[in-house]
Amino acid sequence: MKNLIKIIPLLITANTTLPVFSQGPDTIGLYDCYRLVRTNAPQTGLIELNNRITTLEVEKLKSENLPLVSGFGKATYQSEAVSIVFPIPGIAGIEVDKFQYNIGLNIDQKLFDGGLATMQRNIKKIEGEIRNLETETALYKLNDLVIKYFFGTITLQKTVEILGLRVSSLEGRKKNIISGVKNGMVLYSELARIESEIITTAQQIAEIQAEKKQLENKLKILAGINITIDIVWKVPDNIIISNSVSRCETELFQQNQNFSDALIELQNKRYVPRLYAFGQAGYSYPGLNMFENEPAGYYIAGAKLSWLIFDWNQAKKEKQLIKIQKEKIAISETDFYRNLEISINSEKYELEKYNELIKTDLMIIESKSNITKLSASALDNGTITTADYISDLNSEIKARFDYERHKIGLAESIARLALLKGIEIENYK
Repeated sequence: MKNLIKIIPLLITANTTLPVFSQGPDTIGLYDCYRLVRTNAPQTGLIELNNRITTLEVEKLKSENLPLVSGFGKATYQSEAVSIVFPIPGIAGIEVDKFQYNIGLNIDQKLFDGGLATMQRNIKKIEGEIRNLETETALYKLNDLVIKYFFGTITLQKTVEILGLRVSSLEGRKKNIISGVKNGMVLYSELARIESEIITTAQQIAEIQAEKKQLENKLKILAGINITIDIVWKVPDNIIISNSVSRCETELFQQNQNFSDALIELQNKRYVPRLYAFGQAGYSYPGLNMFENEPAGYYIAGAKLSWLIFDWNQAKKEKQLIKIQKEKIAISETDFYRNLEISINSEKYELEKYNELIKTDLMIIESKSNITKLSASALDNGTITTADYISDLNSEIKARFDYERHKIGLAESIARLALLKGIEIENYK
């Protein structure tokens, strides 16, 4: 069991007017997405097919230990045949008929092969493991897309919510400006400026909602969710990160090395003596007794031993090729872990960055919010212009957006770090 540590809660709570994620009947979390995408991925079916292939290949090799039975038959007519003439009067000679036929069965049974068949079965099992691990690796890479679409969707949703706050604030100021215009205390151009900002913001919201829908639909299609269903995407309160790297690629590299080792051992089996038993039963004309020119049944049984003495260094060269392949596997493994270490260190720096930014975000929001309140009061009193108020409001909106973006960035960075080190999707509640 891996040593696990829990990361601090991802979404730092704050007293803001922004809505928070809420649970509901159609709420789906990040790990739910991982599971749904894996279940819905076409590659998942390859695992069952790979297992069936391995089972059939192993059964095929096992059947090679069973007796091999083959039939034969032939009929011939030859221009000359064996004949024996005795020079002694009164003793008939022997002459084999020129027409002959032979029909029967051959049986061959392997008795000893030096463990060759067992080694071949082990190789097929390792090949099956490699195929499944390659499939698992491909499925695991889909989680990168899940993170991209999942957090991208949440970011766009938060953007819509923050722009909605901007519209609400502008609408509030619009009511007061309308009253001022009626009383002749405020110029109509100030009202027009507010209305223009409201329309522009509404347009921005519409564009972002369309972009969010496209991104969300990509995630739904991956997860096998009907795109017409409304979903609330929820970031986990905490994500478990392994202290050490536990990726399926590790086992894949190991199995590839095991496969190479097994192939080398298989080459060593080429020189092991092999013992076979054989038998033949049939009916022929003439029979085995050439002195009786009559059809007769017969059988032959025996054993044979064979071994390879010299193969012009083919086995040696094959082992050299396999060893080169092992070196290539080792290089690929080193390259994989080097790139993985770079990515892990990069995400750790991202975590530190977002944690530091979030610490100051709340103070900036509080400061910008106070300035906006003062500007709103000044606008109502006619001491500043609408442009001044909008400038201060935009500063507050940007501060709130930065805060939400940093929170989501922190959550995404933690999710990516967990994914880089290796996650156990099935064990995560």
